[in-house]
This record gives sequence, structure tokens and C-alpha cells, in this order.
Amino acid sequence: MDHDLQLRAATPGDRDWIHELRHRVHAEESGQHPVDPSGRLSDGIDGDTVYLVAARGETRIGFVGLTPPWADRYSLDKYLTREEPPVLTEEEPFEIRVLTVEERWRSTAAAPLLMYAAPRWAAAREGRQVVAMGRTELLAMYLAAGLRPVGRTVRSGAVSFEVLSGSVRCVPRRSIDARGLPSYVLVRNHDHWSIFRTLRTRGIRVSHAERTTRTARFTVDPDFTVGPVDPRLFGSFVEHLGRCVYTGIHEPGHPTADEDGLRTDVLELVRELGVTAIRYPGGNFVSGYRWEDGVGPVGERPRRLDVAWRSTESNRFGLSEFMTFLRKAGPEAEPMMALNLGTRGITEAMDLVEYANHPGGTELSDRRVAHGDKDPFGIRLWCLGNEMDGTWQTGQKTAEEYGRLAAQTARALRSIDPDLELVACGSSARGLATFAAWEAIVLAETYEVVDHVSLHAYYEETDGDRDSFLASAVEMEAFIEEVVATCDHVGARLKSSKKLTLSFDEWNVWYQRRPNPHPVEDWQEAPRLLEDVYTVTDAVVFGTLVITLLRHADRVAVACLAQLVNVIAPIMTEPGGPAWRQTTFFPFAQASRYGRGTVLDVRVDAPTYPTDRYGDVPLLHATAVRGEDGGVTVFAVNRGRNEPLTLEVALRGLDLSRVVEHSALADADPEARNTPDAPERVVPHAVEGATLVDGTLRAVLEPMSWNVLRLR
Repeated sequence: MDHDLQLRAATPGDRDWIHELRHRVHAEESGQHPVDPSGRLSDGIDGDTVYLVAARGETRIGFVGLTPPWADRYSLDKYLTREEPPVLTEEEPFEIRVLTVEERWRSTAAAPLLMYAAPRWAAAREGRQVVAMGRTELLAMYLAAGLRPVGRTVRSGAVSFEVLSGSVRCVPRRSIDARGLPSYVLVRNHDHWSIFRTLRTRGIRVSHAERTTRTARFTVDPDFTVGPVDPRLFGSFVEHLGRCVYTGIHEPGHPTADEDGLRTDVLELVRELGVTAIRYPGGNFVSGYRWEDGVGPVGERPRRLDVAWRSTESNRFGLSEFMTFLRKAGPEAEPMMALNLGTRGITEAMDLVEYANHPGGTELSDRRVAHGDKDPFGIRLWCLGNEMDGTWQTGQKTAEEYGRLAAQTARALRSIDPDLELVACGSSARGLATFAAWEAIVLAETYEVVDHVSLHAYYEETDGDRDSFLASAVEMEAFIEEVVATCDHVGARLKSSKKLTLSFDEWNVWYQRRPNPHPVEDWQEAPRLLEDVYTVTDAVVFGTLVITLLRHADRVAVACLAQLVNVIAPIMTEPGGPAWRQTTFFPFAQASRYGRGTVLDVRVDAPTYPTDRYGDVPLLHATAVRGEDGGVTVFAVNRGRNEPLTLEVALRGLDLSRVVEHSALADADPEARNTPDAPERVVPHAVEGATLVDGTLRAVLEPMSWNVLRLR
């Protein structure tokens, strides 16, 4: 008979059972400890020990304890000094202790399963080494789990133990051959975690997703497509806000700074991230910005108050420095320049285009040459202002006012260069009362003279509602579809054959309601603002936003992750110190690398889960992109927090024969994040088991995970 064996973290309700089982086994049965009249056995480091419990339904089978290094004490301290073995002081190990199983379950897989799980738990908490006292007669089980004797034997009561140690890195690569156990994956279950894999060992079955019959499916066919991916879908944003520019991309004097003051460690990460169009210089900043302040000799540039972020702007970094940064950021990096239509207007916009793009022979173009930039910058993509509907925007305008100004500016710029691409400001957020009406009024004025309309959206978890947060892409999908509908409605009214596309030039996860943990004073230069630290949960939601952009590649031509460095960013830095990747870095980088080609039409058939904000939402959010080489990459998110999700993809009309890679971003701790001290705490990992047989891809998606499956 099959049974479902689950592993979880012990609850307070398990403590009495743990102490009673310890007494039965280690006092009454083995004689390791004296019998206690209470029938319970505990010790002084129980409060520092985490227990993992194996159970079948309500029946508890066994447990294992782990004492972390930060407890600064081990049970081994009773038998050895810290210098013997030196691994206790050199490696800061987790100690695996008191592995104990109920008598009737000892002939099953329970003990080796617990032994395998313990190092995995330590690894999930940045542990590198484990130590243990293994009973001599059970040594084979410890060896099978990757531990090795250190040459010391200790005795406790009537029982002899070998002292063992091992690297947690060895454990995931091993199967417990002595019991016939394959490796298995770590997943979460709210505050607990579980390990699932189909095991048939002496009558015990550890269930996997198939036991829950939670399977998501879709079909892809090259004859059914969404459209080609514009490379500019993988754009980003550099604003003079906080430390995005100063001590972010630009820090003369930093150990890695080049001759232009650009941090080469950041440049390496930017290239790895794979960004294309980079919007500059704002953002709210641009509505008070005078572009002339950021050109010419650096020593002669004025310092100004930036009223948008209540900071002081030094103007040490301006247009020429930005273009230099782009040339070094990678072959696909291109400028997306925002114009100030808040406090300035048509003349200043025309002047900037002439300065930047005209070859020479005029006062403004010759001024650029005199400033050291002989060749024109050739900026093709221009934003006609920023968030002009927002009450927070310097120079906010009504839709009628902005529509007329944007149309007049667009016509003036096209008189200089008819081939410019122009972006009109759409709504700053879908939730604004003016949404859709703003677009309709603005586009009635600008439809024939602009190429794109902008969208901005940010998402965050509120009031602990994680299920709704994981479904944020539902709102993003609706936002895109509603703006498309509004554009097409205006086009129909104007009887235009033109189709506008969208520029989703600000999007991200942003915790706007959280207080700033860093002290900041008004008019400070490059203060620490909006330096959100992203978790695994944030990265999974971020992944759904990337998928949403790809799913609408037919109408979303440009998208800019806001922002690039330090400010709600995938890349973080410390002044004079390191640069590192946030958790959100990885979904973007993988999508930019593997999401080039044509998006295939994906219609998901998946189980749903309830949310307070969006109702029932599919557990699976996915898309697929076919590359020029014929290969297909599937991007998929399992929104479910508790269980794996089986994925089945029918591949029609595609000459594919193998799974090249299944990569996942997931973690036992949904709050896990990367920091300067642990910059690689969260990274994508390889997932085994995906198959492509008879034209069907089958894979298991870990709970709350971002997945990339590459097929050839």
C-alpha cells in the first residue's frame, strides 16, 4: 500500500512528541541517556535547534535536528573541544543531531530521507558545511548522504558515535544508494517546507505533483503567433534620482572606475542583464530639468535644486556622459531621451534635438562639437514629457493642454527630422480616475504625429495579501489591453489606417508604501532613495510581468524596467564597494537572452486559485518564444505557494527533440534575498526531470517559481 510521506518544519505542537520519542529511543531503548521519570528527554540547546519532522498525514514518523552556527554551541561541545575537529571553528557548520525514527518505521525510507533533507535545509540558509554524530551501526546511511568520518569516535552512555562532516554541495548531487532513493527537490508550504518525489522504497511513497493531479497545459504551433519581439522590449531607465547615476553607474575614484568615471563592475552587470533602450534623464526629474545644465565642461556646470525628489543635482553627469555610458553598455544599448514639457516647451525640445542630432554648421550643433562630441548622437526615440497627468508632476497639465502641446512639439521635431520616433504620455497608472479618458483626449490631438503611447505601472504586496500580489500580471494584462482598445478606438474615429504601439516605459515591483530605512535630508546630493531589496517572491512576480510584456509583443514595442541601478533596481552598489545582482536581475537577463524571436500564441489551461483582488487566477502564467534557429524557449511561473505544478506543452509543427535546459528561480525561504554579504544567496538552479517525448514537453514547476525551459 502506498503512503504519502511529507517533511515539514516542526511546530510548537510537535515538541512534546519529540521529547517523548527521544526519551523512548535514546534513554529507554539505547541507554545513551538515563531514564527520566517524566518520560521526556530534552537538552540545553533545544531552543537553538530547528527540527524537521517526517509525517504521514497526522502520523508523525521521525525527526532530525539542526543547530545553526549562529547558536554558537553544539551538542558536540560535550565531547570534543572546538579544535577537534577543526571543522567546528573553520567552517561554521550546521550540526545535524538526534535523528530519530519511530520503531515501526525504521525499515522504511524515513531515516535516510531525513538524513538527506537536513543538509538541504542548511544549504537553503547559506550553510556550506554540516557535522554530525552518527551511530556506528548506521554509518552507511551517513556515508550515502555524503558525510565522511573525521577520524574521531565518541561515546555517549552505551552508544558509540562517529564524528562526521561534509559539504552541503555534495548532497544534492547524491542519491542515497543504500536505500534506492533518488534525489528530490525542496519546496515550500507556507511557514513550513516539504520535500516531494515519487519514491517506492519498502512500501513508502513520497508524493509529487502528480498525486494532486494539478497539471497545467497549453499548445504551441508556429502557425499561431503573437508577433516578433522588438529588442527594445528589454529596455531600462536611468533617472537622476537617488543613487542611480551617482555612485551607481558613475563614481570617479571607485576602484573599478574607468577613464570616464564609469564603474566597470556595474557595466559588466549591465551587459549581462542585456538591456537595450535606456530612458533618460527622467522620470519626474525631467519636468524641471534644463538640458543645457548637463553639457559642456563639467567644472562649469551649475548645481540646481531638483524639486521632484527634493535633492541637489550637481550635473556632473549629463548627455555626453550618458551617451558614453551607452557605448560601453553593450551593442544593443540605445538612448530613449525624455523631453521636459512640464516647465519648458517646444523651443527647448527643438534645441535639444538640434544639439544632439544635427551634424554641424549651426550654433547648437557646433556647440556639441566644441564640447568634444564631433559626431551627432543620432537619438531616434524621444518621450514627449513624463506623466503629465500626475498631480505630483511639475507642470502638470490637463489632457487637453498636454495633447495640444505634445502635438505641436511632435510636429516641430518632425520638421527637423521626420524619422524620429515619438512617445506621447499615457496615464501614469491604471487606477487614476482620468485613465482611458486621458488617452482618448491626448490621442485625438496626437494620433497621427506620434508612434507610441506610454504606460507606467508598479506592483507591491499590500496587507500581507501575497496571493493577490502573485497575480499582479492580471492587472498588467488588463492595462495593456485597455490602452490598446483605447488607441484603436481613437484610430477608428479618425478613420486612420495607422496602428499605434505601446511604450511601457516604467514598470517594476516597487514598495511605495514602505518607509525609507535610510535617513535622508532635503536637498541632499544623491541620497539613498527607493533602494528596495527584492526577495524571491518579488522575483517571481517580476517574472510574470516580463511574461506579460512578451505575451503582448504585437503591441508593446518598447518597455523600460525602472530603474537600472540602486533605485528599485536589479543591480545594487555600495559607494566605494561592491556591485551585486538582486533577485529580479535573473528573470530579466534570461528573458533578454532567450526571449528573442517570435512569440507563440499561448492559451493556458490551468487550475486556478482564489485571490481577494482578482478572483480566481490560473496557477500558471506562461509564454513561449521561437528563436531564429528554430528553438523554442518556454517562460513559465507557478504562482502556487504550496505545491509543485506539472506542466505539459503540446508542440505542434515544431522540429524539436530535446530539453536543453530547465532553469528555475525558487527558494525554500520566500523572503530570501541577495545582499553585499551574500550576493549569490539567490540564483537560478538547474532542475532535473523535464522530458520531451512524442511532441510533448513535461516538466514539474516548483512552488512559487520562475522557470525557463529551452528546447531544441
